[in-house]
Amino acid sequence: SSPEEDVRWFELDYPLAVMHTFNAWDYVDNAGNKKVVLWGCGATDFDMIDIEGKNKLFHPYSFVFDLADGSVRATRIPVPPHLDGTTSFEFPNVHPELMGRHTDYGFSGHSPVGDGRFKGIAKWGMGEGGSGEL
Repeated sequence: SSPEEDVRWFELDYPLAVMHTFNAWDYVDNAGNKKVVLWGCGATDFDMIDIEGKNKLFHPYSFVFDLADGSVRATRIPVPPHLDGTTSFEFPNVHPELMGRHTDYGFSGHSPVGDGRFKGIAKWGMGEGGSGEL
């Protein structure tokens, strides 16, 4: 097959910028369907020209790509109420030896919106739905 044939495109119903990812892994659901799970940090309002803008909220998202029907489901992971709307989460990661396999936890930096200086590290439960532990 050609490189073009090896690429699969998936579309969401809304714009979402994802610049950095935690991890991705394959799994087969109970019905035997092959899926790929991807965790990343996304923003619904992002403009590369206005990169310094204060409205660039990046939040963790879980994406489930269904390889059989070509659909994708994106779920914004809940953020603790005291940080929601005021804090951006970026530069996610998992232990490098666990890349490509399901991991229980992922980590990201967090900073006040528009600041860019990290104030701490967030620990995210990567189970069903995510937990947003800090």
